[in-house]
Amino acid sequence: MEFSLVRAGRRRHVQLSVDPWEGIEVRGSPLLTVEAAREALESHACWLHRELGRLEGNGPWTILPGARLPFLGGQLELAAGPAKGLGVSENEPVLVLPTGVLEPGRGEDARAYVERWYRVQARSYFAARVKALAPRFGHRTPSAISVRAQRTRWGSCSRAGRISLNWRLMMLPAVLVDYVIAHELCHLSYMNHGEEFWDLLAGGVPDHASLRAELRRAWPPG
Repeated sequence: MEFSLVRAGRRRHVQLSVDPWEGIEVRGSPLLTVEAAREALESHACWLHRELGRLEGNGPWTILPGARLPFLGGQLELAAGPAKGLGVSENEPVLVLPTGVLEPGRGEDARAYVERWYRVQARSYFAARVKALAPRFGHRTPSAISVRAQRTRWGSCSRAGRISLNWRLMMLPAVLVDYVIAHELCHLSYMNHGEEFWDLLAGGVPDHASLRAELRRAWPPG
């Protein structure tokens, strides 16, 4: 079974996670060995099987020609081409990567290329949606918008008014992206989840409860 081993300082316990983009990850201290990580997976075989089943065909995703990745409710097909960078063809939803990075043994390079492309799309898309949605929630705008790779949340809002959004949102339907952005815009007025916060959110997103439930089923994090 393939998995990624992530060693981090001061981590005292082994943590397992299953993500359709990252695949299976085992995180532990700098002293964690591959053998110990494999034993941890074997001892949690039932949990691992359940988590892989929860993805229901949505991953883990492979980066190979012909593979399809989700993009704002649709799909992108990966293809190899002579391009020196990344781009989507004008006539069909195809994400073209340089031929070299799709060669056997260069899976990490290809994954990095694809992630970079998603992040570029996220920066412009998130900014446009924040601008479009802000009037629903008091016309307040964030001091900055950052694209991050949070492992346990889709977005966050700091007291300084900075909104951070997970680039993986670009792999979800657009309506869920709008829900997360709306949620964080409401935090510009209320840095809590009190009654006033939910009233403000409901005013702009009447079906926020069903969208929140859909988001929880969509994919880790959350």
